[in-house]
Amino acid sequence: MQKKNIPVVRKNEQIYANEVIVIDENNSNLGKMFLKNAINLARSKGYDLVEVSSNQNNIITKICDYNKFIYEKNKKKKEQLRQQKENTQELHIIQVSCNIEENDLNHKIKKIQEFIDNNDLVKFVLKLQKIELRNKAFAFDKFYEYLNKVSSFASYQNKPKLNGKTIEVILIKKKD
Repeated sequence: MQKKNIPVVRKNEQIYANEVIVIDENNSNLGKMFLKNAINLARSKGYDLVEVSSNQNNIITKICDYNKFIYEKNKKKKEQLRQQKENTQELHIIQVSCNIEENDLNHKIKKIQEFIDNNDLVKFVLKLQKIELRNKAFAFDKFYEYLNKVSSFASYQNKPKLNGKTIEVILIKKKD
């Protein structure tokens, strides 16, 4: 069984310092105090002394409920991860061949449109077989025919390029 991802935050006697800077539960600075006095002050108020930040000279502590502090810290971390995920673009790969059926191609085009509408990137790949490798002009004509079907909602920055046995291009959302 895996343990929950609990951040390591020192509290009360786990703090290693003689003097600490103390912030009370109302976020007002109480200044430097000896560690034992700060712990006694926190316990007299019914809270813990939690290490918020530390560097070589100063350790900043806060008088608060330890479990609530950890909960809020995890909540902020999840929110940052969610925002980071929203701001990133995923790359989806869609592969087709020269002899794909019309219905299958339409299905792939719908998928491309879904990904493009979500502001994701799509790597559109045409897989070539031996016969198509010999006749590259036919393969590129077929590839541009497929690209014309997505040109209403997608565009590409670079020209399609032959990469081994595939022709590839990255599709992006069309700018209006």
